[in-house]
Amino acid sequence: MRFTEPLQAMLGELWGPERCVAVPSAQLVIAENSRSASWLLGECEKRLTVILPRGRSLLVTVLRQRTGGEKIHNRYILTLLAGLSFGTGLDVADPDEAGQSDDLCRLSSEQLLHRWGQYVSARGSCFDIAAGPLLISSSR
Repeated sequence: MRFTEPLQAMLGELWGPERCVAVPSAQLVIAENSRSASWLLGECEKRLTVILPRGRSLLVTVLRQRTGGEKIHNRYILTLLAGLSFGTGLDVADPDEAGQSDDLCRLSSEQLLHRWGQYVSARGSCFDIAAGPLLISSSR
């Protein structure tokens, strides 16, 4: 819930009635962690099918950091128009850590192009693709 709730809200805005693009598309790129990439992809499929709006789908890819390569770090929201960076995360704060905060930073055009190249258009060249991409569709 703490990870899917913010994503559901963001996708609701993206695909909502006041969207600025006729048919917006979305991708979710996640980093492999201590769980296996196939487990992560399976969890995404299980949890995302129930939060996606009717008739919508999301392309999900799990990336793996390369030994000696750039670290998969900050969380990003990247669009063709702008990019945002979150240092800690996009999940809902744990109630026991209610006093925590994070900084939201707008990326410069150079930073946006760099991160777009790493996470969107050139996946597999900077990081290894551990699983996916998998197209997950709404079950509603």
